[in-house]
Formats: sequence, structure tokens, C-alpha cells
Amino acid sequence: MGRSTSAYITVVAFLLGALCSGIAGYIGMWVSVRANVRVSSAARRSAREALQIAVRAGGFSAIIVVGMAVIGVAFLYATFYVFLGVDSPGSMKVTDLPLLLVGYGFGASFVALFAQLGGGIYTKAADVGADLVGKVEQGIPEDDPRNPAVIADLVMPLILLIKTKLFLIVHFSTYS
Repeated sequence: MGRSTSAYITVVAFLLGALCSGIAGYIGMWVSVRANVRVSSAARRSAREALQIAVRAGGFSAIIVVGMAVIGVAFLYATFYVFLGVDSPGSMKVTDLPLLLVGYGFGASFVALFAQLGGGIYTKAADVGADLVGKVEQGIPEDDPRNPAVIADLVMPLILLIKTKLFLIVHFSTYS
């Protein structure tokens, strides 16, 4: 197998890793948003019910992360094994096959890097905007507890939603 063929295979693995990481992050975010609504509603009735919903939602997200990583690696491994004719005379050895899967992990890590960067920028922009609105429009000093945005900043429910997605993407890249 030539260098250009190896490069194309690594690109395909990279793109699949990025796709699987993005899917895992999107599904995790989708689940966490809906779970937060259900947890808030259940917390009015009992803490036990709220905790049970939260743990189940987190468990589902974790299963999605691990499942996408395993499915992606297994798909790549099987595809490369079959199409590259591994262990046939004159072809690559099965011990060289994992080298082609490195791109998968890089693709997943690439998405995780930019998701963390985007989440940090969004969080900082929301914080600055809330402080400015409180200071300019209401005449409230920065980080004053009378500003609802400061309270939201301290509690961080929106930031936790973003961090949930980032957590899933980062763990996906770690597993793959």
C-alpha cells in the first residue's frame, strides 16, 4: 500500500471520527436539554425522582458516547480488513491495521477541541452581555446580586448544558 492510499484512508477515518463525535455530542445535548426540563419538574415533587431522571439521562448519554466510539472503530476496522485484503499474500499485516485507525481518534479530538472553544466563547459572551445590560440599562454595578444574570452566572444552568455536550464530545474522543 502506498503513502497516498494510506493518507486517503486516514482522511476517511478522520472524517468518520469527527462525524461520530458530533453525533454523540448532538444527541447528548438533545437528551440533556429535555432531561433538565423533566428534572426541574420532578424536583417539585421529590428529590429522589429528580435524581433518578438525571441519572438515567446521564447513563443514556454515556451509552451513546461509548456506542458511537465502538461502532465507528468496529466499522472502520471491518471495512479496512475486508477492502484492503489484510493477511492475504502481498498485502498488509493485521498488526499494521490499527495505524490506519489513528485518524478516527484525531477526528473525534478535533471536534472536541472546537466544541470546547466555541462553548467557552459563548459562555464569556453571555457573561459580558449580561453584565453590560445590568450596568448600562439598570444602573446595577457589575457582579451585583440584584442582577438576575449574575445569579444565573453563579448557578450556571446554561453553562452546564454546554459543558454536558463538551463532556460527551471529549469523552468520545478519549474512547476513540
